[in-house]
Amino acid sequence: MRYTIFGRRRCLVLLGTVASLMLPCLLKCQIENPYVDREVVVMFKDNAIQLPFGKSEAVVSEVTSKDAKVKSILLNYHIEAIRKGFPNFDVSDTVKITNEGIRVRSADLSTFFVFRLPQDRSRDSLIAQLKSLQNIFYAAPNSRVLPRAMPNDMYFGLQDNFYNTGQSGGTPGADIKATAAWDITTGSSTVGIAIVDNGCVRWDHEDFIGRVWGDLTNPLDDHATHVAGIAAARGNNWTGVAGVNWNAPINTQKIGDDETVIANAIINAVNSGAFVINDSWGTTSAQLSVMLADLPPIFRTQQKCCIFIKGVSESWKKQRKHVAGLTSSSSWMLYDC
Repeated sequence: MRYTIFGRRRCLVLLGTVASLMLPCLLKCQIENPYVDREVVVMFKDNAIQLPFGKSEAVVSEVTSKDAKVKSILLNYHIEAIRKGFPNFDVSDTVKITNEGIRVRSADLSTFFVFRLPQDRSRDSLIAQLKSLQNIFYAAPNSRVLPRAMPNDMYFGLQDNFYNTGQSGGTPGADIKATAAWDITTGSSTVGIAIVDNGCVRWDHEDFIGRVWGDLTNPLDDHATHVAGIAAARGNNWTGVAGVNWNAPINTQKIGDDETVIANAIINAVNSGAFVINDSWGTTSAQLSVMLADLPPIFRTQQKCCIFIKGVSESWKKQRKHVAGLTSSSSWMLYDC
């Protein structure tokens, strides 16, 4: 049998395995640990320090070190505590037998430790000092690991436009990367969305409670509610679906087949403070486009700004030339959806 040791390549192997090995081991302590922001993760090239037998955490006075420089740094920075990065790791775990019968040695994770600094000491300075030592493989700030914003809504698993795993036969990853965006923010309550449609958004729906205002006297409409759900359904409430913005206020405006009514609905939506207007309808007439082209100067004088999202139909595509005035205005942005 061959005996293989990851010599100088051990650091590269380590970097490739830290995410898969270290983070799961430290996940619980990182989320619940109030000291993460003043901790340093350290890997030694050898057993430079030893904790008392049977202990996974100790104070500096209990720690022994065969390297005087390491001990000096621990004392100078008044390290409050030292714990094992992988308390359940055994040195025997470094030796593996492959399916081909080859004995392979992997990284020795028993040399991983976490140092906790007092509040008045510089973490960056400690890391720089540690990196200057010859027997240090790795030294870096500890950091919090937070779960991805994956909503628990009943039908979120069907929303492959938001999170596509191929669940509906589509291409995995062909989506709008909503979960990645939700890691940063799940939406602002200051960004109003207007739904200009054939009826009113169902204001009493559990996904919209307390967030719908505007033209509430007209009949409720399933299409308007569906569109509003894509844009702004409350996420992570065990109900329905998740919208792009979980917190947006929703202005609902009803239209009919009268172009002047439609134009007024759009004006009302803008005047309500909506930043985004969704219009899932089309027209075979150029008259509405002409009327809308005259609106931007009005909005500019009122210091209004909105994004105009238009559902595309064949008839609308034929009229796009009449809406050129909208795209050239600094107060309007025109998107197809």
